[in-house]
Amino acid sequence: MRLFDMFTCASPRKEPPAARANKSSAPLLDDARFQAAAATASTLSQLAAAQKLELQALYKRSTDGLAHATPHPSAPDVYGRDEWDVWNKLASLTADEARLRYCTLVEAYGSGGGEDEPSAGGSGPLLKQLAECVVPRWNGMPGSSHAWSDSSATSGNFRVRGRHYVTPDHAGKGRKQPSTAAGFATTGVLLLPAASHIDHVAAALGSPLPGVHADAARADRLQLVLNLQVSVGPTVQHVVFVLERNESADQQLNSARDLEAWRRLYRRAVSAHLAHRDSARSENGESALVAERIKVVPFVADGPGFLKLAINSQRGQLSESLTCKQFEGDGYVEVDVNLDDFKERSVFTRLAKAAIGAVLPQLASITLDLAFMLHTDEEAELPERLLGVVRLHRLKLR
Repeated sequence: MRLFDMFTCASPRKEPPAARANKSSAPLLDDARFQAAAATASTLSQLAAAQKLELQALYKRSTDGLAHATPHPSAPDVYGRDEWDVWNKLASLTADEARLRYCTLVEAYGSGGGEDEPSAGGSGPLLKQLAECVVPRWNGMPGSSHAWSDSSATSGNFRVRGRHYVTPDHAGKGRKQPSTAAGFATTGVLLLPAASHIDHVAAALGSPLPGVHADAARADRLQLVLNLQVSVGPTVQHVVFVLERNESADQQLNSARDLEAWRRLYRRAVSAHLAHRDSARSENGESALVAERIKVVPFVADGPGFLKLAINSQRGQLSESLTCKQFEGDGYVEVDVNLDDFKERSVFTRLAKAAIGAVLPQLASITLDLAFMLHTDEEAELPERLLGVVRLHRLKLR
């Protein structure tokens, strides 16, 4: 089953995309709007190459059907091959759904919401005002929905690599242990619906992202901005987490040696951040250290038993299975993860697809903890420690 299908139906669709494409159904929009969007698209000279490719692919999906109905362009036609590949990724969309996304994108770009020209209102390509995108903090009432809370107190639910995980001939080699208190606290969650994927949301919207401090003086106390992007019908949702360094939790580490191991890894992340921010590379080539090492550990705190059994403590290195990008600002690091873009050859891809495909359709009816951490296999940086834990209380993506 495709991830898109998980979001757009209550039960699995058994017919292939080609069968869906040929179904007769009421159009999602009138032809006049589509033709107007096509005319506007020809005037959008400011768009980046990737944005143009996406629009052209959506147009072809809307008008010409599925990509595999036409031959793949030959090697010399590099741009044609790229366009065909993007078009081919849209096989899960019906023609009507592609038309709606095409129109939504063109209208956003045409109103000044493109990547290079944010709108005067400060929301850029968002489909809502920025102030409406802030997810409320949980009020403590059982059964409350569409809220979040910091869940650092549950760090012990997550098992991480122990101090001697890679030590040769040691009794602790290969063993994991409950994590100590997380090094960051969650300070905000946003749900940003947009016409297309927005990279570097902390700087791309024409207004400061709520809770993010653009302050060069805070470079040694980084904020983390984690931007999880996923298609929901014709729009793209961006689930954005803002985490703040919490030094007080360091007192709960087991020993001075464990604290030094954590500080060593944190200093590397800060050093890499400064190098990346200044458009340089650190001496050891780690300018995107956070994006290259980020892991997410899901834990279903309240939900069906089968989901808990399938999901809890399933961990994967996101950079190995999904496209991850790192961006910098004064005092923060942002990692963008495209949940629609799996790496086909990764050993983690099958697990990641299964976990994401199982959790997302249930998100509005479960309580889910997400723990974030940096992978390490160097003894001097072990034991691993969670960066932060956020609890999502029945989050509604639509």
